[in-house]
Amino acid sequence: MKKNASVFVLLACLSALYGTEYFASPCGSDMNPGTREAPFGTITKAVSRLKPGDTAILLPGVYFEFVRFTDAGTKEKPVMIRAERPDSVIITGADRAIREKRTIWKKVDEQTGLYVVDYKLPQPSRVLYDNVDLFPYRNVEELNSFSIDRKGISYPGPRHGFAVDTKAGKLYVRLRQDGKYGSTDPNQHIMAVSPAPTEKYGPRYKLSAPDSLACNLSLYRPENGSMHMIVDGIVFETPGRVAVSMMASDVIVRNCRFLGCWRGGVERTGKAERVTVENCEWHCFPVFDDVKELLSLPEAKKLSEIAWPHKSSSRGAVVPYETGICSKIGKDWMIRGNYIHDCFEGLCSVGYSGVDVRIEDNRFARCIDNAIELEDHGKNILICNNLFEDVFQAISWQPLQGPPWPGPAYVINNCFRRTEPYMKMWKRGCAPFKIGAPRYQWKSKALAGKFSGKNADASHIAVPGGLWVCNNTFIEPRGNLINELNYSHQRVAGIHFYNNIGIFARLRQYPDSWNGGVTVHSDYKNNRFCWKKQVPPLKTLEGQNVKTAEELFPGYKKGDFKPAIKEKSVSVSEVKKKLPEYIGAGTSVQ
Repeated sequence: MKKNASVFVLLACLSALYGTEYFASPCGSDMNPGTREAPFGTITKAVSRLKPGDTAILLPGVYFEFVRFTDAGTKEKPVMIRAERPDSVIITGADRAIREKRTIWKKVDEQTGLYVVDYKLPQPSRVLYDNVDLFPYRNVEELNSFSIDRKGISYPGPRHGFAVDTKAGKLYVRLRQDGKYGSTDPNQHIMAVSPAPTEKYGPRYKLSAPDSLACNLSLYRPENGSMHMIVDGIVFETPGRVAVSMMASDVIVRNCRFLGCWRGGVERTGKAERVTVENCEWHCFPVFDDVKELLSLPEAKKLSEIAWPHKSSSRGAVVPYETGICSKIGKDWMIRGNYIHDCFEGLCSVGYSGVDVRIEDNRFARCIDNAIELEDHGKNILICNNLFEDVFQAISWQPLQGPPWPGPAYVINNCFRRTEPYMKMWKRGCAPFKIGAPRYQWKSKALAGKFSGKNADASHIAVPGGLWVCNNTFIEPRGNLINELNYSHQRVAGIHFYNNIGIFARLRQYPDSWNGGVTVHSDYKNNRFCWKKQVPPLKTLEGQNVKTAEELFPGYKKGDFKPAIKEKSVSVSEVKKKLPEYIGAGTSVQ
């Protein structure tokens, strides 16, 4: 008895120190005590028991539920929801009967491979087959022809997709007929059909609804207070809107994967400060390969916008893809160590209201449009130690609303590189930076009297605090350093390039004039650039140009991007982060 009493006291002490572990399993029951041997049947039941320091451990399986958590841990004793093993737990919003193959798909067109199921629900935001994303066509006719009608012109669309006939109550799919992603029969795949994407369909599609279908996990604290929570190792699949709806501060989301999440992995839907998203994976595979295939078609030479069907409903996708791993980022967010790939956007609207945001140590690969969007009013954004690989225009400074425009922003110690297959895919327009304000901004009443149209004086319009691009490496032998948005003569001041090295075809997208524009009015100091097609006649770049790419990177044609030069960086007092000792990026691009 004394021995058992000692063991009990020890376990009680450990529980007080580390908290209690509650277990959940799809094979369990909410009538169980929540132990490993007798787990709860739902995540909702497990998290309802959490107190500061406690952990809900999710045993392997697929959980068909919406989880809403409103309690909190403390800074010293956070609460945690984690998968027992990485990649073994899926929380899904998918239609259960379809995903579990209790609903059978029927072939209705032998020639085109069109399949159908009865579907009385509104338009889904996404449909996946074995995690392969199907393009959301606007109607069955477009799906059956793999074409998109825009103002009477027929554009080719992706070679697999889905469409809903809401009047008839039918959901149609066509899979790749060449077998690129497996069988052409949807009955041979796990079909994950998400709920509707927006609130207009009813209360269950609202993020705040108690049984919401809009997200997989809702983290809510009154007045967006601190939650002190860790979410670890979970696969989030096909919610109607977003995987994690963030209405709480002091949260870490790590080691998670996001599949078929329309508005992204994590969306700030409240104030939500001090949020970290780290070591996660976000993709919309295979949208990049779909666009690559479209650009290879003969029609691509005549139809200039053939590459953008995912961008909006007006261009083809009934539910668009301009999102990213996070959206509507807030104050003191950290985005680090993530793999963001095969998508339309990587991080959407970082500057929506982001303040003191850090984006570091991420890998962005195969993004159709932008990796990071600095829109609209962000302040003090640090982008450092990232690898941007095969991204159309990696960083976009494009304020879509009125002043204050985003800034300051710091782009430091990153690597931007373009592979040979990607350069063949895009004939023009590639650049690490897209900079400029939309046309309507230049006619804004808030800026009335300060300028007029394209002849605005640079002193009137400037990036608040500056856009500082320091100690980066660029491998862009067929692209530009800067693509200027809308007007090639917008004089946006406060853009600084210091201590960078790179290979480019051109300095700017519009080489016809050197008396105005973003590029001309930027500040260049202590860079080493090689221009393959055009040597810019700018005094601010004198002494910073080299004749051949091999002077910078002797082995770049073989994929070796180790720089040959070793020159000291100049200090930049306006940048608070310590810069590398030598010019270029210290980050590896191998």
